[in-house]
Amino acid sequence: MMGSKARARGFSLLELMVVVAILAILAAIAYPSYERQIIKSRRADATAALMSLAQALERCYTESNDYTAASCPSFPQTSPQGYYDITASVTPSTYTLTAKPAAGGSQIHDGTCAQFTLDQTLRQQAFDGGGTDTTAECW
Repeated sequence: MMGSKARARGFSLLELMVVVAILAILAAIAYPSYERQIIKSRRADATAALMSLAQALERCYTESNDYTAASCPSFPQTSPQGYYDITASVTPSTYTLTAKPAAGGSQIHDGTCAQFTLDQTLRQQAFDGGGTDTTAECW
C-alpha cells in the first residue's frame, strides 16, 4: 500500500474555466432579452393609468358635463407603479392624456414606446422617441 497513490477528487481548473465561459455566454445572450421583457411588461403601467384616468374623467363629465369641473382629476400625475408621468390637455368638452417615462426611471430606455396618448374618444396612440407611430406594438 505504500506505493499506491490516492487519486485526487474534484474538478480541474480547465474544467471550471470551461463551465464559467459557458455560463458567461448564456448570460450575455439571456440578460438583454430579459431586460427587453421587463421594459415591455412595464408598459402596462402606462396603459392602465391612462384607462383609469379616462374612466375618472368620464365619470366627472357624466356628473357635471364638463371635463374641467372641480371634481375631475387634476394633472400632472404619476402612474401607480411610478414608471410614467401623466399629463393632460383638458377643455370642457375634450381631453388628451399623455404618459411619458418618468425622468430618471428605467422606462426611459424604452425607445419603442416613448409616449402613450388617450383622448375622450378612447383613441389610443403610441410613439417612439422619433415621433413614429408605434400604436400597434405598444397598446
